[in-house]
Amino acid sequence: FRSVVFPNLQEMDAGYRERLISFALLQEDQDLDNLLLCFDCIPVTPDGSRLRKPSDLIHPTALASKLFSREDERFPHGLVAEGKNLVALQRLGMKMNDVEWEDIIERTKSIESLLEEDVEVGKQRQQNVLSFIERKLLMLSTSKTTPTQEILRDIADHLCYIPLFFLHTKPKDFPLKWHSEEYNAN
Repeated sequence: FRSVVFPNLQEMDAGYRERLISFALLQEDQDLDNLLLCFDCIPVTPDGSRLRKPSDLIHPTALASKLFSREDERFPHGLVAEGKNLVALQRLGMKMNDVEWEDIIERTKSIESLLEEDVEVGKQRQQNVLSFIERKLLMLSTSKTTPTQEILRDIADHLCYIPLFFLHTKPKDFPLKWHSEEYNAN
């Protein structure tokens, strides 16, 4: 595996590679686990062309999955996204119910473009991100290990400059005054 499989993952047939990676995941062998951790080896697209490390993955049905979509290429795909393979990926660092602040900041930045593409999907992402931020802050307040003030300030600085709430335009023929008209006039 060390000298043949992992150095040649990109050149392998996707189906063959997926079976080999699935085999490696199920072995619970420290040497194989170390290789799995170091290489982009888990398919995140249907054709297997995009690979990621287990620590970059999000469990497809866990709480953190609400912050992502398939297009974000963070969910395992195919054979490795089934049964015991998911358990092995979790053991190797796949995220379930928590993500790093950097991921939350990145997800927050994705809201604006999502709202432009599909308002309902964007609103759902907005709600999920806000719920996740609230949950993460509550976890911080009850945690025995608190981050430094510098880390908290850095997170706040990033989040303060990302638009989370967007004014929607007045629907055509809406009979009442629309609050955002005040802002658009200025």
